[in-house]
Order: sequence, then C-alpha cells, then structure tokens
Amino acid sequence: MLGVFAEFERETIIDRVINGMERKAAKGLWTGGARPLGYIIDRTLDKLVPEPAEAATVATIFNLYTKDRLGTQAIATRLNNQGLRTRIGRPWSQHTVELIITNRNYLGEKRFRDIIVPDAHQPLITADQFDLAQRILNKRATEIGQRAANPSEYTLTGKIRCPRCGRGYVGTAAHGRYKTYRYYTCWSRARYGTKAGCDIHRLNADDLETAIGTALLDFFTTGADLITASVTRFQQLHTASAAGHRELLATVNRELRDASTATDRYLTAFEKGTLDNDDPDIRNRLNTLKSQSKALRARRAQLEFELDQPPQTLTLGDLTKIAGHIRDVLTNGTHNTRKAMFEALIHEITISADDTVKPTFKLPLAGNDEGLALQGPALTHSDTNQMVRTLPTLVGDTGIEPVTSPV
Repeated sequence: MLGVFAEFERETIIDRVINGMERKAAKGLWTGGARPLGYIIDRTLDKLVPEPAEAATVATIFNLYTKDRLGTQAIATRLNNQGLRTRIGRPWSQHTVELIITNRNYLGEKRFRDIIVPDAHQPLITADQFDLAQRILNKRATEIGQRAANPSEYTLTGKIRCPRCGRGYVGTAAHGRYKTYRYYTCWSRARYGTKAGCDIHRLNADDLETAIGTALLDFFTTGADLITASVTRFQQLHTASAAGHRELLATVNRELRDASTATDRYLTAFEKGTLDNDDPDIRNRLNTLKSQSKALRARRAQLEFELDQPPQTLTLGDLTKIAGHIRDVLTNGTHNTRKAMFEALIHEITISADDTVKPTFKLPLAGNDEGLALQGPALTHSDTNQMVRTLPTLVGDTGIEPVTSPV
C-alpha cells in the first residue's frame, strides 16, 4: 500500500509541475532547458533576450543559407574557419547548422507541448526569411540533383535536352591562353566525343545564360496578356481535374489504411510472441510496408494540398514584383541566387534548330510548388514526392547564334 501511495504522489507531483510549466508557457515565459544560440535568459523577466554576438551568428547563418545559397556543410566550414563556435563551445557541423535553420525560437515563438505563443520574445529573423529557409531545405532534400547551391558554375544545368539523343546538356569548358570558354554540351558528346558520341553543336554558356535571363525578364515585363490567358487555362484544367483528384485521394486513403492494418497485425503478433522476428521475409515485408506507407502519406498530402490550394490569378502588382526581382537578381545576384531563380521559373529549354532555343517558363502560382516566393519552392504539407505543375502553353522564346570558339 505504501508503494501504491508513493507512486500516486509521484504522478501527482509530475502533473503539477507540467501544469505549472504549461501556465508559464502560455504567458510566453521561459520553461527551462538549454537556451538557444543567440539568446540569454533574463531571470527577472523569465524570458529570452537577444545576446548581440550570438544573434549576429544566427543572422549570418540564415543569410548564408537564404541569400548566398550555401549548404549546411559549407556554412559550418565557414563558421569554423572564422573561429566561431556553437553555444557549448564546440565546432560547427552540418547538423548543428540545420538545427539553427529549423528552430522557430528565432521567430519569437515560445513552444511547449501543444502550446504555441507568438511574439513571446524578440525575434532574430523575419518570418519571410525563416519560411524561405524551410522551402530551400525541403527543395534540397527532395531534389538533390537540382540544388540551388550545386557547386556547378552553370546556372541552366538540368534544363536542356539534346534533340538528337535525348541526353541532358552539361557544363564544359575549353581553356585558352588568356581565358576559359564555357559551354553547354550534350552529355554524349562530352563523354565520347563527336565521332563515338553525339555530334550536335555546343552552346556558348555566357551567351545562352544572358539570352535566357533577358527573355525571362521580357516575358514577365511585357507578357501580361499571355500570362493571364495561360493562368485562366490552368485554372480550367485544375477545376476539371478536381473530381479525379478526389477519387485518387480516396484510393490513396484506402491503400494507406490497408498498409496500416497489415503493419498492426505484424506488431500484434510480435507482442504476443507468435512472430519470428529473425525471419528475413518478415523483416523485408515490414520494410516494404513502411516504405509504402511513407510514399502514400506523401501522395495524400500532395493531393490534399492541390485540392485545398487552387491556382490564383497573378495580378499586375504580382507581375511587377516578379519582374523587379528578376531584374535585381540578374543585375546584382550571386551565381547561386541566379541558379535558384532559373530553377523556380524555367521548366525546360528546347533546342528547336541549330541556332534557336526556346525556354518554357513556369508561372509562380499558388498551387504550383514554387509559389510566389521566387527564391525557392512554396511550403506544402509534404516534403517528399513534390510535383511541379507546368502550364501547357509555351511562353516566351528567344533565338541565339551559338558561338564556335577556335579553342
């Protein structure tokens, strides 16, 4: 009996402590634990207040990630080279940088269990920059080959297909006496040469990137009528496909329930001791069910998002803002920001003749995974299996004459 009463008293104390912490959290007060980098704890107010030196490090991390488009490992290396250390005095790693990028404390939020209090303390970054960081993080997690921070110097990598062999164009270079000449070359030609591989011409990279950037700016500056017509058509297609999406969503939900039921049967058998956990067939089946469930949940989230977020019309104000952003990136942006913009706004570049290329542009609509934030994809309910819905209309084109170098 004494043991029962002692256990009851222990549980009562735990409940009282948790209730007290929840009341503090609801007021935006500090509830204990390790302080986040960039803040110190004001014991008088019982709140987080910025620590200037550390807050500058947090701002640097977000700027390097969202503006300079460095990856988490590159940021960690730079911080370590500058002699900066984490809150507990250790060197930076890719993991610790990612923890900073995903920490909502820097928005001024206080979170404890299910309690979320906005503006509980002074934020260190803006909501726009934090959301952009999450979009970039999701993009890089799902599209490794098209990361904005890809070390390649070629901003259109992955956008051009060879019209003869179907291979992608890759960046190549020829080194002259005084300069390096940059090209986009068919992968087959770059790998096997013009005799064994594809003999199609290569494109001067500087001229192509300049021409595509000019065409992109011109399209969003003067193409309002075409954009409006394309968006209208896109909305019609979205409405027509809604019924099919709902049917597919019902099928996905049914398959997800079946996979969950099958998994539960295995777990129940394991708990009862009737399952041989060393059987490789059973382990493989459980791994398959786990993978299927993960893919189905991602697909369900995508379908729900598409049904809940129909594409919205771009206003003249939106087009002006987009054109201004494109102009600023082309004029003042770094290599990585230009690459990120091309990723967001260019679907593909088609070579239609020896001297002509035609870009197909993407419109940043709500419901398109790029969203109106041109620096990265919009947030969705899923971080896997993301799909970009492109318009059926070919918009914007430019012709260039490929330059053949004597080198």
